Amino acid sequence: TLQGTARPVDAVNLSASHNYHLIDQSGERPRTTVENAISLSLDIGPRLDLSLNQGMVNDDVFHRGFDDGTFSYTVNVQDQLFEEKLGLSLHWRDAFSKDFILETSHRENSLSVNGTYQVTPDISLAADWGRPLTFTNGDPTGSEKWGLSANWNTKFDQVTIKLAYTFASRRSLPIGTFRTTQEAKLGLRLDPFDLYDWRLTPSLNLGVTNREGLLSVTGTGTLRAVLDPFSARATYNREISGLGEERMQTKEGFTLNIDYTGLPDLKPNLSYSQNTSAVTYRGEARPTVTRNLTGRLTWTPTDGTRDRLSLSVRGVTREEETTLTATLTNSYTFSYALFDEEIIPQPLSLRLDLDGRYEGRAAGPDLSLSLKGNADLTLSDTWSTSFAASYLTGTKSTEGIYHSLLFELFVAAKF
Repeated sequence: TLQGTARPVDAVNLSASHNYHLIDQSGERPRTTVENAISLSLDIGPRLDLSLNQGMVNDDVFHRGFDDGTFSYTVNVQDQLFEEKLGLSLHWRDAFSKDFILETSHRENSLSVNGTYQVTPDISLAADWGRPLTFTNGDPTGSEKWGLSANWNTKFDQVTIKLAYTFASRRSLPIGTFRTTQEAKLGLRLDPFDLYDWRLTPSLNLGVTNREGLLSVTGTGTLRAVLDPFSARATYNREISGLGEERMQTKEGFTLNIDYTGLPDLKPNLSYSQNTSAVTYRGEARPTVTRNLTGRLTWTPTDGTRDRLSLSVRGVTREEETTLTATLTNSYTFSYALFDEEIIPQPLSLRLDLDGRYEGRAAGPDLSLSLKGNADLTLSDTWSTSFAASYLTGTKSTEGIYHSLLFELFVAAKF
């Protein structure tokens, strides 16, 4: 490997590298690679970056010489005008590859132009155009895409407003038709305020999307409330797609999360969510409702012991039939010094994991319970050992009761 850099003047940077690798030359799959790269950066107000890359590979033992080669070059131009309010950039990349065995060639290039304009401190505009192409045996295929966007961010007294609009159009080349998507978003956020003893922070986000004439409307409302040592966050969202069509889809969701920080070593958390998805076809709806209630408790005393308990109940209702699932997980870790620090400085690390699951089915419930204990001990800088024991039991509606027991012992050495 050879590489070097040079800076003839402050505005010019040059770098070059050469890599030649011989891999497994006496084995069954020898491989030889060559990589060369040169880059130039010129900063004289506008910034110009130019890079050249060339490579060859020989990994076919039945072919003499290199099997395939690649060559690519990249040009980037960037500039800031009008006190850096207007930003312009151009990117061009051209890449060639050739398979010397099959005598086939491949080419890919990409041209893109981007521009941004800061109209005022609150209003910004952006536009971009891109055209990636692929040439296989001389026939070009690819795509062309246009994009426009406008953003307005401002604040009135206690309200922050964000308004955004995007326009995107794309077509396949050489003869594809443009497919257009337009999207408008409105965001409202109130500064935190006090209501009695509660500290409240509400926000609202609305969006409208027009994808080739298919309309979608989304809305999300969030309320965060704090009453020390309690804190809660509630979110409601709704999405309707296919407005005015025979087939319309509706998604609705509600989540509630509650935390308590009044205990120094314990962190309880309770969360509830309900999501509804329905497809309406010619006035007939087929909804699916999913509800999930989860309680978590984390115990982290100062001695390094950790215990994490989680209990979750999930119900799915579809066509007036409900499937109920419950899970229980608990992970307990602690350390214990078996020997004097002069003999073995590291303590014994112990971990106990408990996992249980219940799933109600029409044919009968399925139950599973697993218990795993793990002990890790670092004997020295070189040697370490680990012992694990696992027990699994449960019942299946189709098979009955089952059991399994597993012991594992690992000894590792680092040199």
